[in-house]
Amino acid sequence: MPAPRRIHFAGGPWSGKTTAARRVGATLGLPVFHLDYEWLDTAASAHLDDEATLAVMADRVEEYARGDAWMSEGAFIGWVTPLLQRADLIVWLQVSRPVAGYRVLRRHLQAELRGDNPFPGWRKFYRFWRWTDRFYTNTNPPGLNPWGTPNTLATLTTVLAAYGDKVVACRSVEDEALTGRLQEEPA
Repeated sequence: MPAPRRIHFAGGPWSGKTTAARRVGATLGLPVFHLDYEWLDTAASAHLDDEATLAVMADRVEEYARGDAWMSEGAFIGWVTPLLQRADLIVWLQVSRPVAGYRVLRRHLQAELRGDNPFPGWRKFYRFWRWTDRFYTNTNPPGLNPWGTPNTLATLTTVLAAYGDKVVACRSVEDEALTGRLQEEPA
């Protein structure tokens, strides 16, 4: 069986999707489509409201999914169905609630110190940290938020379950469950 050439990274907030996609993309020589960054760039540069940004992003996802070899990653799940359907492999990064909480704090502090935090301020940090905690404890309202991000781990679990054997659950890019699936199997 050939190594996968279309890979999507999914997971909760601060699960390591971006880091993992960058590493694996560099190793396999695949271009990486960072959904979160694309969303922020599209909304900011074109001064679009959320509905218009969703429409632009849905078109980009359709185009990107038609490619023969790619990687994609991001928290969004509601409007990335073409990527999930076309993916040879969906990597579901699963981290614990304490790990996610630590990562959100660390990244916020680092960005504040560098002066390039796209979400500056401690009030924003607290709201996002609290939302992240509720994601992992399934105490946010179920379903997707208006931007297509799952509000709870249970919602993400339900969405990914529809893709069966294409989904590999792991804790990091070093996880054997993932490394085994990235290798080309001899004929």
